[in-house]
Amino acid sequence: MRTYAIRDARTKTTGHLRQDGTRTTYCNRPVGIPNGDFTGLKSWKMCQPCVTAEARDRAHAEEVAAQHAEPTPAVHSIVVIPCGATKLDHPAPAAELYTGSYHRACARAAAALTASGGTVLILSALHGLIPLDRVLSPYEMRMGAPGSITPDTLRKQARALGLDRATDVTILAGLTYATAALAVWPHAATPLAGLPGMGHHMRALAMIASGDQQPTAVPNEALYAPRGLRNLTTGHLFNESTGRAYCGAELAGPNGIAVLVCAACRRHRAAAASVADALNRPAPTPADRAAAARESRQTAELITEAEATAGTWRGQWIGDTTALFDRPVEQGALFA
Repeated sequence: MRTYAIRDARTKTTGHLRQDGTRTTYCNRPVGIPNGDFTGLKSWKMCQPCVTAEARDRAHAEEVAAQHAEPTPAVHSIVVIPCGATKLDHPAPAAELYTGSYHRACARAAAALTASGGTVLILSALHGLIPLDRVLSPYEMRMGAPGSITPDTLRKQARALGLDRATDVTILAGLTYATAALAVWPHAATPLAGLPGMGHHMRALAMIASGDQQPTAVPNEALYAPRGLRNLTTGHLFNESTGRAYCGAELAGPNGIAVLVCAACRRHRAAAASVADALNRPAPTPADRAAAARESRQTAELITEAEATAGTWRGQWIGDTTALFDRPVEQGALFA
């Protein structure tokens, strides 16, 4: 994004955005020289009114374009990765702009997942969904901060790209970025969102990049968020008979970002299913009871017959006295 200084301004360290087809900035002042050379200075900043007005105009243009766009079939697969705080100090394609180790690990894993076909998108806190070849200038913005990308804009961008109806989507990002992307693709797999720390993220990304592991999709069942809790990575199972989770927790609603299932819910649901199965099992008929009794009698007869049969190990050991003694001895005399 090219920025400009105000004409005849003393300081050139504030970047302004020029309205297309005019020599006027979005803050309605005359455009001066490009000030890209100042982006490396600590005092360099962007004009907030220009940023806000440009984002509004861009969103409106994308909405109009989406309304007149031809439907595009869903691509084979989409992998979304987050942007990064560490960047080059000059404009560059998005695939090269972010230089942090976490972003690079996500990029390698995404490349492995799309090696046989697919699309990789970078989720930028400022620009939203970015193709790898789009040229961007360095910027500072965190997801969720004032001025960052909104879910509505993300959905419009995905529609404009023809990717909003894709079914095979993987989001390789932590919880904050995964939540933003799930506003577009609520069914997407989020294999990193439930991992506890950076070390676990990096190990998982390395395994995906090497082909040793595939991302785990959200379980194919309805999971719910607990009421009043911020940790939404664990989903709970809804018990229709109580209106709560099987573990007893109160539920707030569906939890599309869950990557784990509450272990207590699983155990309680399995126990409930076992009880229901026992209650629903048909009672044995008189013929079944007669057959079971007949089988028990036959088993007892076979055991009795085996005990009494000559040649069993017990009879042979006790009865074969000539091999052990010169004269017959009575049973028990061996240990007298």
